[in-house]
Amino acid sequence: MKQFPILICLLLLFSVGFSVGASKKDTQDTQVLIYKGESEHWSVISKVTIDGNTVEHIDVVKYKGNNNDSVGKIVYKLESIAGSSEGKVDLSTGRAGELGTIVDKGGGGNVELISKVTTVLANIEWNGKVERFELKKQ
Repeated sequence: MKQFPILICLLLLFSVGFSVGASKKDTQDTQVLIYKGESEHWSVISKVTIDGNTVEHIDVVKYKGNNNDSVGKIVYKLESIAGSSEGKVDLSTGRAGELGTIVDKGGGGNVELISKVTTVLANIEWNGKVERFELKKQ
């Protein structure tokens, strides 16, 4: 009868070990890729989260100048071998996380291609001006 509590303890230890092992496996399936780049007037950070077959993009486009109202509408596009994301936003009223910053979320894409991307090309147009630059994988 004294062996019964030991058996219960061993079973509990095994079940905790298996659940910890399963949660480690889940976190290993999630991959986060960060791409950063900047030009004279803009900085961009693109965060791509791959969780199994699900892909989520969060793009942050920030104007580096001081007069956000003078920028007006911008058109931005981020392109790679895995696809593209784009938007048209008035910088003073658009999807801004903070003044002069656009935060855009999206999803989808080919998981195999996305995990191979090392460079993303950014194209930003505003007030008749265009800047093109690369985002590098961090």
